[in-house]
Amino acid sequence: MSSITPGDPSPITLDVPNIAEILQDQPTHRSGTTRRPHRVRIHRAQLSDLLVCQGQTLTPAEHEAEVTRREFEASKISPEFLAALAKLAATSHNPPRPTIVPEIEMAAARRLPTMVWLTEELVRRVGRGRPTDKRFALAVLEHMATLSSRPEAQAAIRTIQRSPLTMWAFDHPTAPKRSCVYEQIQKLCSRHSTELTLHANIELIRRLSEQVDASGRELHPDIGTVGVVDATMLQAHVPQRKPGGPAERAAMLGDRWHDVGFVVYKDSRGNVTARCHGYKLVAICDLASTLPLVWLLAPASVGERDACRELLRILFELWPTCPMHTLVGDALYDQEEAFARELVFDWGLHPCFPRGGRVSAVLPHAETEGVPTCAHGLMHREKADGFPDADWRARTGTPRGETARVDKARIRWRCSIKDPACARATTYPRDNARLYTYLPRAGESPAAIRRRALLYRRNSVESVFSSLKNRGVGGKGNQRLKLVGDPAADWVISFAALHLTAARLAHATGGYQDSYVAAERLGYLTEPTSEDLFPYPDLAEARRTAAGDPAPRAIAPRSLRRDS
Repeated sequence: MSSITPGDPSPITLDVPNIAEILQDQPTHRSGTTRRPHRVRIHRAQLSDLLVCQGQTLTPAEHEAEVTRREFEASKISPEFLAALAKLAATSHNPPRPTIVPEIEMAAARRLPTMVWLTEELVRRVGRGRPTDKRFALAVLEHMATLSSRPEAQAAIRTIQRSPLTMWAFDHPTAPKRSCVYEQIQKLCSRHSTELTLHANIELIRRLSEQVDASGRELHPDIGTVGVVDATMLQAHVPQRKPGGPAERAAMLGDRWHDVGFVVYKDSRGNVTARCHGYKLVAICDLASTLPLVWLLAPASVGERDACRELLRILFELWPTCPMHTLVGDALYDQEEAFARELVFDWGLHPCFPRGGRVSAVLPHAETEGVPTCAHGLMHREKADGFPDADWRARTGTPRGETARVDKARIRWRCSIKDPACARATTYPRDNARLYTYLPRAGESPAAIRRRALLYRRNSVESVFSSLKNRGVGGKGNQRLKLVGDPAADWVISFAALHLTAARLAHATGGYQDSYVAAERLGYLTEPTSEDLFPYPDLAEARRTAAGDPAPRAIAPRSLRRDS
């Protein structure tokens, strides 16, 4: 970003309405991004102090207008930057929520072939003994994850039984005694791994990426190419204080909490900024669709880079042909050179993180963030070759996770104005993958502008966490998950994330519209009147009608099929 030095002789143009109009038209806040209020306040305070230091005498209105003008100039919004932002815009979107009936959206999502497969896997008989129908318990679990503002089993049971539309969405399950429901939920969660939801989610993402228009052109060609990694804290239903020792921890957590950890975050002054006794939800999301790809529920004390390593292993194991070539994250992921090296040479990914910590000053070009200089300033990236990226691995059959081409990757630089008198330069990521990056940290080359645009878009992952918290998954205090044990919490969170993808695909394929027409035809959308207090079919009639309809087809994910 350009800086304003004291004594700047530039004239002051005071036109408050025009400045406000310009700022309104520029992408200072776009969908999927967040302007952190405290950062904005700090930045504006620094500009205000700078005006005072320059000794400029202005009225309060003129002072505010000048601060706004300089903030706009310092943002370096150029046509090239706007073009780079436009190329990174999401191609798949949710419809406006006020127009959606959540129960119908749930019904459409559950009727997708992959979701039908998941349901059958979870309710099928396991082991010997008298068979039990676990469909109502599964419906309660899904309702807690998707249709409840506060995921509580008792409220979900009551809502499902009292709402004909909700019963229809879950295919009219038979409700056992309430105590049996609680027992079946615990057994369902403990006997099945949430890895099933990851298989289903990747399959749904792949189905979305394969959509084409009438002419056969791909609608979402960039799905899976850029990943965004981040984490959020989730309080467990336990006392929010640090256990004094193993004995107190055992007494506090019992035998159902094993993956709970305690963490405290402090700022540079030692002030506590956050604390959590519970979990850390780490997710890699897709930039082109703003949907979660893979996620991991770990103790709150786990390192995010370690969790990211595990997520990459899971992602490329479930989707070996995933076209991802760039991973975007915050500065926390830039604090370890070994991690950046693994991303480049093991996983074929270009790391794109803000500077976190320092790099050794003895490295060449360290003072210019790894970008060589010539007589005309920072050089432009001319070419980057030899990287073991997704295309090279696909051509050579080299799987992700295997170290490759450490000595071949290089970045070539030329003079920014192409002066033949300026010698070219070359940098090698093997020397320091944090400093010598495929996407330069400095300069005005197209690659450097793309890096800034990617970092601008990285907060799109927050839309996933925000959606989960709006569903009651991830609240604090009295709003936290009221679940007993790690498996139940893991399943509710996994269902909540999975249904984000399933609902998007249901809308994209017309499943929501089909379910809406079916619900309307059956009378579930008819409002009760004084003459007809119950205009819906009763449970027996609804089940007879459902039995006559063709059953939705179940298709297993390609990650579990031999013919994939």
